[in-house]
Amino acid sequence: MKITDDMLSAQAAEARELWLQACTPDALPEHRFSRKFRREMRRLVREQKHSASVLRAARPLFCCFPLRFRSAAR
Repeated sequence: MKITDDMLSAQAAEARELWLQACTPDALPEHRFSRKFRREMRRLVREQKHSASVLRAARPLFCCFPLRFRSAAR
């Protein structure tokens, strides 16, 4: 009997499903993050949004005024 690519792909898909069923629990426990952690994450997300909008607004300036760095070998 010769094994074909179609046979392998069919068996691989079935094996994947069996593997995922065996490894994944039926119900994941709920986790409640601490107030301190939630506040810190809110602050970090706000900072990232702000920095992204500032960079987006400043992008045209970067094109018009290229930065020039001094050589350290001077």
